[in-house]
Amino acid sequence: MKKFLKTLAVCFMGFIILVIAQLIGVGAGQLSALVIPEFIGGIISAILYPILTYYGLKFFCKKFLETELSDLGIVKFSLNPVWCIIAVGLPLIVDILLILTGGEWHILECDIMSELNTVITGICLYSIAGGIVEEMIFRGLIMGIIRKNYSIKPAVIIPSVLFGLAHLANGKLDFISAIQLIIAGTAVGIMFSLVMLNNNNFWNNALVHAVWNMSTLGLMHIGTMYIGFENDNSALFNFVLKSDNRLITGGDFGIESSAIAIAGYITVSIIAFIRIKKENSKKFT
Repeated sequence: MKKFLKTLAVCFMGFIILVIAQLIGVGAGQLSALVIPEFIGGIISAILYPILTYYGLKFFCKKFLETELSDLGIVKFSLNPVWCIIAVGLPLIVDILLILTGGEWHILECDIMSELNTVITGICLYSIAGGIVEEMIFRGLIMGIIRKNYSIKPAVIIPSVLFGLAHLANGKLDFISAIQLIIAGTAVGIMFSLVMLNNNNFWNNALVHAVWNMSTLGLMHIGTMYIGFENDNSALFNFVLKSDNRLITGGDFGIESSAIAIAGYITVSIIAFIRIKKENSKKFT
């Protein structure tokens, strides 16, 4: 019971660190945007958010867990070429498959400066910084402490379920959409976890996460292109799906919860699992 409570406390602190870093980082960017261009404020937020999270985790791990961030896979920047290719290929293939289901394009008329603010802030803050921070917390701290206290299977599954549940706070969903989101969120969480385990380097899954966020599937605040069942007034290019089938549209949450996206998560997970098995076999030969 003591070990369980300690693990639970660590997971809770991970969320606290994330929230505090987000509040300070985003708040500082918004305040600076009062005197400088808005997109520069977004860049400031995007820089502060992961830095504050990193040092918050470093302090917490050193003082309370007596462990180094490198033990959690939070290491110096390096990327595996395989995951660079998959990071681009996954959203590209899923987007193409979704477009092939049918629909129509809409181009939004907008102010160039306003669109620039949206695009740069969306890419830097919501995509890159958001992907890095979420991977530090979920696949770094939470996955790491569960793996240390228990075993690798719950370390993969539990943070992935939590990752799916955390996204329920993103908007109002009906019951079926909520179930779709939990399934999709858990599936993509498992994918990120297996990518992490492949090289024990969170930068690989952070890259896959960030590029996924930048794709048409991810956040509605990127401002470039969006695929969904209705127009998004913050995106310049919209592809409105013709189908109203939840398996294609993903329900209220959007196409990240679609069957096509989930199939993509599973495919990448299988690739990561195969690579892990190969790496493990090499160690014993």
